[in-house]
Amino acid sequence: MTGQTGFADLQLHDKLTSIGRDSVSGRLYDCGGYPGLILGEGTPVHGEVFRVTDEAVWTALDRFEDYNPHDPSGSLYIRRQVTTSGRREVWLYEYNFDVASLPDIGGGDWRTWRSR
Repeated sequence: MTGQTGFADLQLHDKLTSIGRDSVSGRLYDCGGYPGLILGEGTPVHGEVFRVTDEAVWTALDRFEDYNPHDPSGSLYIRRQVTTSGRREVWLYEYNFDVASLPDIGGGDWRTWRSR
């Protein structure tokens, strides 16, 4: 699940199929040009759900999200499997650093926040 479509920079469009929007419970923060999700109590955080049609995509996504499965504590994001409000089992990236000084995106929708 991602906060927005547009993987053109990664050239993954032929390996991902959009299956719709969904949400998880948590808080979304503006990390200065990209969103940071913290799972847990909060508001619905909305995003796009994709079906991965090539397992090699995970390596590219992990690199893009600065997630190292061999060093999770040093990663910018942690990849986690969760259940969405629509009862889908998805993988998403949770922000891995302190958010105390970051603006809270109250509506939980990165696309709406960025377009304002």
